[in-house]
Amino acid sequence: VEEGWWQGRRQGRVGVFPSNFVVMLDPPQPAPPFEPAPALPPKPVKELCRVLFPYQAVNEDELTLSEGDIVTIVSKEAPDRGWWRGELHGRVGLFPDNFVQLLPA
Repeated sequence: VEEGWWQGRRQGRVGVFPSNFVVMLDPPQPAPPFEPAPALPPKPVKELCRVLFPYQAVNEDELTLSEGDIVTIVSKEAPDRGWWRGELHGRVGLFPDNFVQLLPA
């Protein structure tokens, strides 16, 4: 092939073409190996408890409990020992931990 001309293949056909009509590209790089995204940590299981004895809230930050209610435990860490923070009927508050029984997960 003469200087200034290159030989190439397009759509299965071989031919020559002027080299100044094209730009040389780097050869394609192989795709990096597929790496799956890291798994998300499992969602923490919500702890539930069943109310064994009714409790009437005394302070604004407490929950009123009825026997048989199911409370979602928000935290077992409360300012006073023997109290947990939970959610019941969309309200979050403190309740006595000895009035409830933990439900199996």
